[in-house]
Amino acid sequence: MKKNFFFYLMPSIIKGGLGILVTVPITTYYLSPADFGVAALITMITGLIGPLSSTGVTWVLSANYYKQSEEDNKSLLFNIVVLDILLKLFWCLIFWIAAHTILNIIVTDFKREYLFYFMLALIGMLVSGVWPNLSYAMVLEKRSKQHAFVEITQYLAAVVTTILCLTVFHLRTETLFISPIVMGLT
Repeated sequence: MKKNFFFYLMPSIIKGGLGILVTVPITTYYLSPADFGVAALITMITGLIGPLSSTGVTWVLSANYYKQSEEDNKSLLFNIVVLDILLKLFWCLIFWIAAHTILNIIVTDFKREYLFYFMLALIGMLVSGVWPNLSYAMVLEKRSKQHAFVEITQYLAAVVTTILCLTVFHLRTETLFISPIVMGLT
């Protein structure tokens, strides 16, 4: 039990340490407060997709996981992941179609590039939708080492992407949306 706890805790410690020592100093060096403000505003808007597409996955898995056969659990998890992807896809499409209108209403100093950032945020929201369900299933299956490995690998991919985007490719605000896409794809 103690060993599993360590593997579940380790990704949070690594993420916190890398965030404080690497990600925050690099992003604050290369990006301005305005860049962070635009990213925060767009993230706030696209963040509505999470609650709108919520299916109560943890409740369904918790209530049924130990009562069913392994085969039924695979089927349940597959159906939950497909439903979650379809709901996120639906809401991402709605937001995609309404993007220009939404941004014009909420952002007083609207710039055309905000649409690009908004689209990147929607893609990031869509590709990151599968992991929370799989993560919860891994916890239920007590696969702590695999869970820790995936969590750490995803975060390292995002950190490396952030560093490369800012230092090598000289991107700015879009970096804050590209990294979550890479993290979700990882």
